Amino acid sequence: MLYRQSYFAGFQVLALVIISLSLIWVFGYLGGLTPGATELLWLMNWHQVCMVAAFAVLFSNAVVVYRLVESDFICQHKTNAVLLVGAALLVVAGLIFIMTWKIMDDGAAAHETLISSHWFWSFHSWSGVITTASLITLVVLRLFYHSEHSQLVIVLTVFTIGAAMVSLF
Repeated sequence: MLYRQSYFAGFQVLALVIISLSLIWVFGYLGGLTPGATELLWLMNWHQVCMVAAFAVLFSNAVVVYRLVESDFICQHKTNAVLLVGAALLVVAGLIFIMTWKIMDDGAAAHETLISSHWFWSFHSWSGVITTASLITLVVLRLFYHSEHSQLVIVLTVFTIGAAMVSLF
């Protein structure tokens, strides 16, 4: 029991370090998060902060709560669901920021589709799309089908973590 608490505490310290380093990078080297930052780069900076907070902190915490925290099933399920929904909301916000940045930066026409333009031309973009789709599927499974599909949830969790790691490159 004590080793689980120390893992959880260590994980929270690591999450704090990750968020701190991300914010130091954005504020120190990329111009910050306000519209007064370098042209439209502040939209891209919000994308980075949202994605780091979603995957490195909230999604990871959801996995840790699911596997390490010992409490009654309802409390554990609700905490896991809140963390997963929070991660999904931050991912959607990050996607909105990046798409807004692409529209404003490229001056793309309103009738131009996402696939026909050069929006999703990189490996990072496609792995991000796959990661987001697997996270949203995981949220739906955890919220509505929590006990029947436990093996699928575990496989999807591992896949989401792997896809998130791949999209870093």
